[in-house]
Amino acid sequence: MAQPEVRVLNSEGLLCPPNCVEVPESQVSSREVDDVTREAMAAHSPDGRTPDAESRFRGRTVLWTLLLLGIPAVFVTVIYVGGFAALLMSLVYVAVLAGVSFPVWYSGMMRKREEDEAHEIVTHTLVENEQQGKVT
Repeated sequence: MAQPEVRVLNSEGLLCPPNCVEVPESQVSSREVDDVTREAMAAHSPDGRTPDAESRFRGRTVLWTLLLLGIPAVFVTVIYVGGFAALLMSLVYVAVLAGVSFPVWYSGMMRKREEDEAHEIVTHTLVENEQQGKVT
């Protein structure tokens, strides 16, 4: 006869596997978690820390300036100098360069996931340290 499946509910009433261990609500401040996460990301991430608000604003300003002014200027110049065929060939080169640089772009896009995972690891580590501190 088959064993019935054991269903365990956690404190929130959600199904949890039989070997589920609940982590109690942490008394660790979110500021402390953020500080430790930033330090961990700086040590283990090729990108380092997240940019401050001023740097992020400057980067976005440069990006939008290039997109709104630079690209149309290049297109007009290429069409004027080389004609429509030159523009099409230029777009082929751009597509090839975009394809080759995809790993770098993908790495940048995965940055948020990496930050979230680091935040979760730091939170659990601080909770464990807090619990061990209370026991000893």
